[in-house]
Amino acid sequence: MHRGILFEIPNTYGFYLRDIIQMIDMQNVLWRAMDVESYFTCNNDLGEPLFETNMILSNEQLLDHLKKEHYTIFVDLKAFPRNSTPTEISSYEEFTSSQCEVVLLIIDSCYVSLYMKDRKKLQEMYEEVIGRFENVEYITDDNDSRYSLIAF
Repeated sequence: MHRGILFEIPNTYGFYLRDIIQMIDMQNVLWRAMDVESYFTCNNDLGEPLFETNMILSNEQLLDHLKKEHYTIFVDLKAFPRNSTPTEISSYEEFTSSQCEVVLLIIDSCYVSLYMKDRKKLQEMYEEVIGRFENVEYITDDNDSRYSLIAF
């Protein structure tokens, strides 16, 4: 069974996180953003941190927040239905038994792990990223080597 998608984004400044969030296209969610290590860019240098500790943002707020160029080193975002209380999800088992709908992790600036409960949206997302990013593959029950769903 497909759990998610692995792919690589360029290791450079840009709008890659915003692009990924737009491709996921989930309007009625709250994103729980953990402050790990990502920054807005300022004159080709690292500026302010991208996220504060445990930020909760609607999809619209997150996209607006990401309108400035940024550099992602580690990202830990989890999407929950708007009428729920976002909680910490640290394992795949917790993800499957929780209200969390999407887990988006970026590790070492370019390695993206995206877990989605909605199989149709997962297939659509796979088709979106296959032409845009490199080394795209499904995360399955057989090849998932992650012990936790935490970026850092």
